[in-house]
Amino acid sequence: MAELSPQAKLSGHVREAIANHDRDMIFAHVKWDGVREEHREIFRDFVSVLVEQPIEGVVLEPLGPGHEPFEHNGLTYAKNGNALGQVTIIFTMENPSESESLHWPYGIEDGEAVILLDAPVPSDAAG
Repeated sequence: MAELSPQAKLSGHVREAIANHDRDMIFAHVKWDGVREEHREIFRDFVSVLVEQPIEGVVLEPLGPGHEPFEHNGLTYAKNGNALGQVTIIFTMENPSESESLHWPYGIEDGEAVILLDAPVPSDAAG
């Protein structure tokens, strides 16, 4: 049997974490480097609620829009790694004909797929 790619392992772990209501399993796959403490807390709180939600599935997709650098309160933010694609979580909604999804960009670090977050870009690197 062929070994799963890092991306497939990541999507499987996210699916398993939500099924088991295990936020720490998701946290173990997050690249925290450079992420401000207040943003870490917001993400942790968000994931704590997320793992309690019913989902239809977790799929890998090409990187979509919305992951570009942006400015907020005078700082430029960008993903804290080279985004290669996105893990998409598809939620089960009350109305079965509706679905909503969440997209997390991922990259590969040391042979493992990791969820990338926004981190301030040093001013000398911002341009």
